[in-house]
Amino acid sequence: MAIAKPIRFMAGATMLLFVFLLYNMMREPASIDGLVGPNEAQRKDDMLRDPNLDGIALPSGTDMNALF
Repeated sequence: MAIAKPIRFMAGATMLLFVFLLYNMMREPASIDGLVGPNEAQRKDDMLRDPNLDGIALPSGTDMNALF
């Protein structure tokens, strides 16, 4: 009993993808110099204002209670 060529191709591609995923899971993680993690967070002292405190611009006539 023969297997059709597209099915053989998909099976081969699936095996290659599986091996690629195993390789990526087993290798040492890549690190980029200069990045800081959450434990070494740096505060930006030169920030003039906090952008998270800015209001949002709603179109006129929008009910704020209807949004939430």
